[in-house]
Amino acid sequence: MKSARVSVIVPTYNRAALLEECLHSLLDQTVPPHEIIVVDDGSTDDTAERVRSVNNCCGNRIVYLYKENGGKPRALNFALPLATGDWIWIFDDDDVAMLTSIQSRLEALARHPRAKVVLSNHLWGRSGADGRIEPVSVHRWPEVNESNLQLQFMRSCFTTLQGALVHRDCYREVGPFRTDLLTSEDYEMLLRLVRRYPVVLLERPTFVFRRHEGTRGPAGQRYASDEREKQFVRYDRMVGRALREEVPLGGFLAPARETVREPALKRLALLNRMTVMAGKGLEQEMIEDALSYAALAEGEHSRPTRNERRLIARAAQQRYFVLRVLEDPVSFFTEAAKLRRTGTGRAVLYAIARGLLGVSRWGVRASHERKKLIGVAARLYTAALPGLPRWPRHTQAH
Repeated sequence: MKSARVSVIVPTYNRAALLEECLHSLLDQTVPPHEIIVVDDGSTDDTAERVRSVNNCCGNRIVYLYKENGGKPRALNFALPLATGDWIWIFDDDDVAMLTSIQSRLEALARHPRAKVVLSNHLWGRSGADGRIEPVSVHRWPEVNESNLQLQFMRSCFTTLQGALVHRDCYREVGPFRTDLLTSEDYEMLLRLVRRYPVVLLERPTFVFRRHEGTRGPAGQRYASDEREKQFVRYDRMVGRALREEVPLGGFLAPARETVREPALKRLALLNRMTVMAGKGLEQEMIEDALSYAALAEGEHSRPTRNERRLIARAAQQRYFVLRVLEDPVSFFTEAAKLRRTGTGRAVLYAIARGLLGVSRWGVRASHERKKLIGVAARLYTAALPGLPRWPRHTQAH
């Protein structure tokens, strides 16, 4: 693995000042990259001059490519076929690599020779007074392992492309980045990779992720940092719909299965998918899964287990779902009211209400948002009360 060649691709747009620090961190690696490709997506600042200056100091180790502005996905699709290394590392222009980033991931691959992807952790950072990045804290991963990786990654994007080292053949086989996604394009690509190839998990941080103010997106569709979450919700909804179409129900189990026949596992898969849909801000699809779960449980004359109730409440606490409920509580209640038809459905309503009530206590800061969530939870409680099935306290999870 020492002879493995790593191509680093850095897409950039009008980030000349930040790009210099990024490039120096890549040039200073303990295991040097085979090549660094900077793809300039139509910058109007002095990006070209800055890259030329860094290149003059490092022996022309950087390949500079220029293209008309079209957004990060198009920039990556332009650069990927030109990379000549065995492994591809896509890195953001505003982040900084740790000195042993390449080395630590190649060592992980040497321990796991079948792997085609390494996913690593990162530090959170911010710009200091001099503009240079300052590490602040370690990003916390969920409880993730080889068995539950696909499910956990569908639930949330707990790492990024900057933390991924990918064999070049994988990018050829899964196809190009989706150009209709102006954000979440890296998440959608990582989902394709995680579902298809053996992955090594490296919880050790390999780079510093810069959190900062500023604008993002291609020139014609720029948005400020305070609008970023709305953009993520919009495009994550697109990612979630694709997952629902492409991943079989058994893919929402840990480990994933092609088919699910056991009723208990089918119920679990439905609730896991319900949580994923909620996390993508797809409240209608979330309720569809809740209805399917309720119908299955009713057919078995089975009550929700403690674990199932927790999963339902957890789905209701997903951030993008909460944002959608706050945006249009009436539409959500109209969808959720369909669960009143059965006793198990009303139990689901009750669990959703408990989840939202929990978020109102610790998950929102604005008092008007807290009141709105309490109001939605109260309506769900009221809808759930008639004929609510009771469950014994000793009920255990499957």
